[in-house]
Amino acid sequence: MFSKTSDIWQHFEDQGNTAKCHYCSKAISFSNKSSSNLKRHMRSMHHNIPIERNAPTATTSSIQSTDRDETTLPAAGPSKKQGDLLRFFDTNKPLTIAQKSELDEALLEMICDECLPFNIVEGEKFKKFVRMLNPNTATNKLAEAQQKLGFIVFKLKQDVLTRWNSTYDMINRFHKNKIPILSCLDSMKYKHDLCTKDWLVMEQSVKVLHTFDHVTKVISAEKSVTISKMGILLNILRQKIEKEMSDELEPPVKKLISILIQGLLEKGKPYLENKLVNQAMLLDPRMKNHSFENDRDRYEETYQSLIDAMVPFKANNSSAEKPITQQAFTDPSYECLFSDFTSKIKRVRHNINPETAAKLELDEYLKMECIEFTADPLSWWKSYKGQFPAVYQIVLKLYCIPATSVPCERIFSKAGNIYILTNGQNYCLKKCLKFFSCNKIISPSLSKYAVL
Repeated sequence: MFSKTSDIWQHFEDQGNTAKCHYCSKAISFSNKSSSNLKRHMRSMHHNIPIERNAPTATTSSIQSTDRDETTLPAAGPSKKQGDLLRFFDTNKPLTIAQKSELDEALLEMICDECLPFNIVEGEKFKKFVRMLNPNTATNKLAEAQQKLGFIVFKLKQDVLTRWNSTYDMINRFHKNKIPILSCLDSMKYKHDLCTKDWLVMEQSVKVLHTFDHVTKVISAEKSVTISKMGILLNILRQKIEKEMSDELEPPVKKLISILIQGLLEKGKPYLENKLVNQAMLLDPRMKNHSFENDRDRYEETYQSLIDAMVPFKANNSSAEKPITQQAFTDPSYECLFSDFTSKIKRVRHNINPETAAKLELDEYLKMECIEFTADPLSWWKSYKGQFPAVYQIVLKLYCIPATSVPCERIFSKAGNIYILTNGQNYCLKKCLKFFSCNKIISPSLSKYAVL
């Protein structure tokens, strides 16, 4: 065994012909008392960690290429001062997408392993802790610029492929913060290629996409009928987008409008051809046949499909010819004079054909004036269910169908914040029960109230 006087050995454990790294546990071979391989390993894999005992701490920018195994501080002698935590964070260069993904995975793993609530990341204390770890981020500098310039402090948004209107939200938020963003970039001495034309393209794009934002809010509503609005909204959206096209628009915006119109024609076609959507449109007392505009063929097809759906309800209420029971005379004189005569008269009830009865009921509904568009169609049908019983049964089946799955997805998103407790419990008690349950210091009989 030779004397290990080199500083490199404070990072390795001698195992004979190999040396085990303290940070990644990798075995590095060495021979002839040479530590070249060990130094080469430190420079290539852990270059942010100083090899010499009295070397200055590594710069914060060097940590960007370090893997997750390097977060362990180097083993040092008693005289070595413990490194500053901030030296493991780059206060100048933002994190890469890969690094953000790794941090998200590590945070999710911690939440799952420690049985913590997911909304822990929304707490102000947690946000404060993260900001203290990296206090000089571009986000904080943008917030400072917004405050100084009198703007509302808003973070910039990212485009999310699975989230509706995320592109509009991203561009709109960025354009609204034009002055703070330019001020922030200037203070950070960051070179950029944003020019006047880029800001003009953003402004025009926001104006075009603004209508889509309104449509999304309407069809994603939870407390109103949405399926009956789909057909008319597609037509309205296409018409409004076509009106935006003009020679004054920038070429990228013109291309955006063309793509949107083509997408509406392709994606909207299945809705316009859907029988349930068309029936819901015709049975909406706010628009009725007006929602079909000049599409007479689609209206006739929808009308006949409703008749076919109503016939079974009408057939159940009718039967073959039934003799009408003779009513007794209340006047003795009439009974004495006409009882024998009326008994010879055979009277029967002639039933209307179910299809004819369905047409009469549907036509009577269509002849009524449309109600205000701001009125509630469900309340209207509740009032007229006795007058249109067969149509009402169709309405009950149609109006419960949401136009999108957004309301259902919201339920799953909110479910994580719901604790199975009685309504009268205090929120602080819920948090205490959750804490005790996660740390296994709560009674088993009470733990079921703390975990969903």
